Amino acid sequence: MRSFLTRTLGAMVAAGLLLLLLEGMFRVLPVVKGIHRSDDSGPGQSQRLMGPRPYTYSTGWDMRRPVHAQVNAQGFVSPRDFVSGERVAGLFGDSFAEGLMFEFPRSPAGQMQAALGGALPVYNFGQSGTSLPHTLGLARELGRSYRFEAAVVLVGPQDYVDGFTPEEGSYHWVEQVGAPDVEVLALTPVRSRGRLNKIV
Repeated sequence: MRSFLTRTLGAMVAAGLLLLLLEGMFRVLPVVKGIHRSDDSGPGQSQRLMGPRPYTYSTGWDMRRPVHAQVNAQGFVSPRDFVSGERVAGLFGDSFAEGLMFEFPRSPAGQMQAALGGALPVYNFGQSGTSLPHTLGLARELGRSYRFEAAVVLVGPQDYVDGFTPEEGSYHWVEQVGAPDVEVLALTPVRSRGRLNKIV
């Protein structure tokens, strides 16, 4: 019995040391971290990223091209917070617009900002995994807070078709049955999660 307890305790200590080593490695290596969906959006508001916070992003199994950038207080990828009521150029779309894999100057929003030469601030409203109805619903939702002087919308091949599948925190198409005055967009509410769920 003593031998069994000694082996069990030894295995538990070894497993604990291995977990500590892995935790230390993952804190140093440029693994993807700091990118979390927020669930505290208000009524009628689509899902955002949890911010303000820095994040790290890298590509490939060997963690090529590590990027250290920022999610702003409004929950979008941007090095600065957005100012309500400001005249802006908006960038909308999916992960291509969001640009998690680029520092701001190299991102689509950063290149748009450079092309405008400072005439208008560019606000990046891109969100990974979203489709065309979400872009339209998000533009309408944000139009209450920002004055859009211009907008660029990046649309991919599946963006229309994917819009028929409801996703949590996103807008989707509403299938109409012979009623032209029915709303064509609907928002799937964000599900609230408890603290234990978030930690896990």
